[in-house]
Amino acid sequence: SKPRFGSQPFNQTASAVDTAYGITWNSTGANNNISINGSDSTRIDFAKGGTFYLNFHATVSSSSASTKTVYFFPEVNGVIAPHSTIISTLHENGQKKIVSRNALFTMNAGDYLQAMWATTDTAAWLEQNSATAFAPATPSVTMSIVEVST
Repeated sequence: SKPRFGSQPFNQTASAVDTAYGITWNSTGANNNISINGSDSTRIDFAKGGTFYLNFHATVSSSSASTKTVYFFPEVNGVIAPHSTIISTLHENGQKKIVSRNALFTMNAGDYLQAMWATTDTAAWLEQNSATAFAPATPSVTMSIVEVST
C-alpha cells in the first residue's frame, strides 16, 4: 500500500505575501518507511532510498474578488527542486480551485521532502471542508507517495 498524507482538519493560511511556507501534515495512511517528521510536521521523512511517484492535490480558496496567485513547489533536504513550481490564479470571492501535480523523485535514506506554498494575497488559503450530510470531509492538501524502484 502507499503512504497517503493529509492536512485535515484545518485550513492553512499565509501571514505574509510572497513568503514560502511548508505545508503542515497531520495524518498519514500506510507508512512503508515514509513518515511525518516528529519535530517538524512540514517534513516527510524517507527512511529508505529509491524512486518515488508523488501525487499532490491542494484546495485553494479565496475571500476577495481581487486577483491572487498561489505557488506550490517541492524542496528536498531544504533545496528547491528546479523547474517544479505549480502556479494557480484565483479571481473571485468564494472561488475554490484544485491544484495538482504528479512527479518522480529519487530519494536517499534519511532525505526529507517539504511541499512549499506562497501567495500574492493573504485572501487566498489552503482550505479543508467539513463533512456534509452527503459527502465526507476533505483535507486542504493530500499527497500520495508510491515507491516505484529501490
